[in-house]
Amino acid sequence: MVEDLHFISSSASVAAVRNLANTVINYGTRYTVGMILCFGSTGGLPDFAEIIQMAILDNCVHFIVKTSKIFPTGGHWEKGTLEQQTLGDVIPLVAYTGRKTLGYSQTLAEMEAKLRVLIDDRIEKLVLPAGIPPTVEELTNVVKETYAVIDEFSLQYLDSDFEDYFTLNQTDQIKHKDTVKVVYAEQKTLNLLPIDGSSFLQSSTEYDSASNAESSAGTSSSHDTIILSNQSTAECREPWPKQFPVPRFAFETGMYLERANEDYKKDGKLLTTSKIQDEFHRITMVHLESKFMSKLDEYTPGLLKLFHSKGGTMGLKLKALLLQTPSNPNINITRDVVIRCLMVYLGERTDQLLKNEDSASQDLAVQGMAIYSIKTNASEGSHDIGIVVEGIRVLTSQGTIPRACCMLIGIAYAVNLAYPKQLKYTFEAFQKLFLELDCSKLSPKLNSLKNKLLA
Repeated sequence: MVEDLHFISSSASVAAVRNLANTVINYGTRYTVGMILCFGSTGGLPDFAEIIQMAILDNCVHFIVKTSKIFPTGGHWEKGTLEQQTLGDVIPLVAYTGRKTLGYSQTLAEMEAKLRVLIDDRIEKLVLPAGIPPTVEELTNVVKETYAVIDEFSLQYLDSDFEDYFTLNQTDQIKHKDTVKVVYAEQKTLNLLPIDGSSFLQSSTEYDSASNAESSAGTSSSHDTIILSNQSTAECREPWPKQFPVPRFAFETGMYLERANEDYKKDGKLLTTSKIQDEFHRITMVHLESKFMSKLDEYTPGLLKLFHSKGGTMGLKLKALLLQTPSNPNINITRDVVIRCLMVYLGERTDQLLKNEDSASQDLAVQGMAIYSIKTNASEGSHDIGIVVEGIRVLTSQGTIPRACCMLIGIAYAVNLAYPKQLKYTFEAFQKLFLELDCSKLSPKLNSLKNKLLA
């Protein structure tokens, strides 16, 4: 295809072209030879072009195409070139050759596939305009590029027969709207010996020279697939340390805590409410406090009705909590009582999460995740309500228990913390009932509660 390079640019030389390719994946969109691009319009009708081949010039995709003023079921084709920014739509149509084989006009919607992707605590929807890639490697590259995954990982898929995850070996094991999960490679333990810095630099220089030579020799080479990276990797020029610190949390979590720790040295606060809400919104696109409180208030009448109607031992516990409510409570007191009653209704103990004046002093140092309430002014009856994680007070002065519960969910998302097992139903209610995150998958207990509330 070297003879077609003059279509790319009249001012570009052949030596400026990095690679030719039959397939290019750019920002999650897959282009292959034979696909149809929309690049303009004539007389109110769209103009189309069929991809002959692609070239990478100055880190941009250039399409060598056959152009036509009408859709390619007839008309006259002419050769030309297109750049990605000139396209009317960056999403390509299916390959023209496939349309001939099937014998009918197959649209983009018919080829498009969507996958549910689980990455850590995130749930993403991956749209594949050209359908599921033919190989696991290509699908892995699409996931890596789309969600900027840095660490090495493999993919697993949710098997409908066993309702469990299995290693994805072939992409024909999954279909449209299936679920795949990103599984990170296990960390390796490295035993490193001291090395001489000069020899390291020498070997690194030799490697760079060989790499540059190979790159120059391959300027006009052709590859089956090119993945355009969104970022460049800095070259290492220092010897490795003798010891590697093993992170306790995931990389993003560690970076978040490190930034928070720096802020703590400045103002004495490990985390702030605004930072938690901003980080939560960045991860979930949900406004943490407003969403939590609005859904809590919406479900409050139905929850109170369920609490009053409950009998037996649980009913006595619920009535004891409800009797502590004043005759004319404000909204914060009502929310507090509803949350405490909800924990009891779900069969969990309030003292596993809420630490009062009597238990806070001796328990806070050993708490994995808890909310404390300590009296600060005996004469005025004021309390400091805050959050403890791993024995450290990470958030103070929250004002109310409901707000602290809300912020606790935000912290769990922000620094990737697992919910306490003894409070799994309480945290599931906070996340899936009040914040409506991943609410399509409810435990039987939460599903029964939600059905009663919606009845």
